[in-house]
Amino acid sequence: MDGTDAPTPVSSPHETAGRRDLRSRIRSVATDPARCFLVVGALAGLLLVFVIPPLAGIDEPAHFVRAYQISTGRLVPQVPPGATDGAGACIPNEMASDLGRLILAEYLHVNDVQNTTPDRSGLAGSSGADRPAPSVGIRAGCPAGERFVDFSAFGWYSPISYVPQALAVAVGRGVGVDTRGLVLLARLAGLAAYLALVFVAIRRSPFARWGLCAVGLLPVALFQAASSRSPDAVTIGVGMLVLGAALRAAQGGTSAADGGSALGERLALCALLGALKPTYAVLSLCFLLPLWARPRPERLRTMLAPVAAAFGTSTLWQSFAGHYFVCDTRYFGWDPRTGDQIDTILHSPLRYALAVVESFGTYGGRWLDQAMTVGITVANWAWPGIAVAVVAYFVAAARRDPKEVFQLGASQRALLLGIVLTGMVLVITGEHVYCAPVGLDLVYPPHARHFLPVLPLLAVALTPSRPGRARSSRSDRIPSAPILLLVTLAFVVSTALEMR
Repeated sequence: MDGTDAPTPVSSPHETAGRRDLRSRIRSVATDPARCFLVVGALAGLLLVFVIPPLAGIDEPAHFVRAYQISTGRLVPQVPPGATDGAGACIPNEMASDLGRLILAEYLHVNDVQNTTPDRSGLAGSSGADRPAPSVGIRAGCPAGERFVDFSAFGWYSPISYVPQALAVAVGRGVGVDTRGLVLLARLAGLAAYLALVFVAIRRSPFARWGLCAVGLLPVALFQAASSRSPDAVTIGVGMLVLGAALRAAQGGTSAADGGSALGERLALCALLGALKPTYAVLSLCFLLPLWARPRPERLRTMLAPVAAAFGTSTLWQSFAGHYFVCDTRYFGWDPRTGDQIDTILHSPLRYALAVVESFGTYGGRWLDQAMTVGITVANWAWPGIAVAVVAYFVAAARRDPKEVFQLGASQRALLLGIVLTGMVLVITGEHVYCAPVGLDLVYPPHARHFLPVLPLLAVALTPSRPGRARSSRSDRIPSAPILLLVTLAFVVSTALEMR
C-alpha cells in the first residue's frame, strides 16, 4: 500500500467536544476576574516558589523561623536571653547550620548581582572562602542542641498569619523533610492561602473585580506570597474580604439574601484584620460607606460595630505584643527612640506633615519600582519597562465585569481615597516613629509592599460605576486577562534570569 492509499483521518466527535470544552474554559478564565487571578496567580506563584533560591524572599529567614516555632506549638515568641524586649526562637543546631549555608549562598549571590566584592568574614567566621558557613543564632538561653535566632522586627505579628506555613512545616517535620524541603513546603502553603483568600474576595465583591484582580497580581504581591511567608500576604487577602463585605453592606445592607453581608461576618473579619497587623485596622472604615444614605440609628450601630472590633482588637494586640518588636535599623548604627520621636512630631506637627507630603514626591518613583520589580536583585527593569507595566495594570484594572451593577457615589469614592491616604500616612509614620533616628526628616521610607493592603481601596475608588440599565462599554472589550498574564510572565522570566 503506497501513501495515496492511506485512509483520510476523520475528526472524532469526542475530540471536537474536547476542543469546545477547552475553548469554553479559556473563555471563562479570560472573562472571569476571580478565575483569571487564580490561574495566573497559581502559574506565576508556583514558578516563583521554585525559581527563587531558598531564603531569598523578603525577610524570609526570620519568617521561616517564626513559622517553625509556631509549628512546635509555641505561639508566643521568646524574649532574647538577658533582654526585656525583642523576640526570637530556639531551633535545632542542624537547622541552624542549614540556614547559615542557605543565607551565605544568597548573600554571595546578591553581591554578585550588584557587582561588589563580597566580604565573607562576617558570615564564614574567618577570612577563608573555603570555610563552611557558621550556624545561625547564639547558644545562650536555649536547651542543649538548639540555638537562639532573633526575629525582633517581626515578633509582634500574630501567629494567625503563620498558621498555613506552620501546618506545612509541622507535616514536613513529621515525615523527616530537611530544611530546604521545609522552606519549599512553607512557601507552597503561604501561596495557597494567599490565592484562596484573594480568589474568594474577588468572587464575593460586587464591584471592581478586575481592579482587585490586578492588585492581587502585582509583582511585589506575588513575590512575597510565593517566597516570603510574610504576614502581609494574609493581610492583603483578609483586607480584600473586609472591603468586599463593606461594599456588599453598602449595596444590600445586613441581609445576605439581599446581597449584603451579615453583621457576624463583618465583626469576625474586622477582628481578624486588627489582630493580623494593627496598622491596617484603618481598612474597617470602609463600613462607613452607607453613611451617605442617612441610615437609621440601628443601622448606624451595625456600621460602627465592625470599626470598633477592628480598632479594639488592634489596640489589644499592640498592648500585648508591642514589646516583642525592636526595629532592625539598630544594625545600621541608628538609635530609634520611640518616645522622643513622638515628642518631636507633636512639637512640630505641621513640619512633620509637610515632610510626609514631600516623601510622596521623593520616594514615589522608588515605590513604583518596588511594586513592579521588588528590587534590583529580583527583576532589574529599566524605567521604560516599569512605565509600561504600570500602564498595563491600570488598563487591565479599568475593565468592568458585565455582572456588576453597583453604584458608588462621589462622596463614597472620596471616603475610600481618604482611607488610602490615611493608611499610607500611618505606614510611613510607623516606620519613622519606630525605626528612624530622632528628627523630622523621613530617612527610612517603607517598602512599597507595606502599602499593598490599602491599594484595593484605590482600585475600587477609581473604577467607574455601571448603572443597572448600562449597555456594553469600551471597557468591556479590554483584554485584561492576556494583559495581566503577559506582564506577570515577564516578571517571572526576568526574576528567573536574575536569580541564575
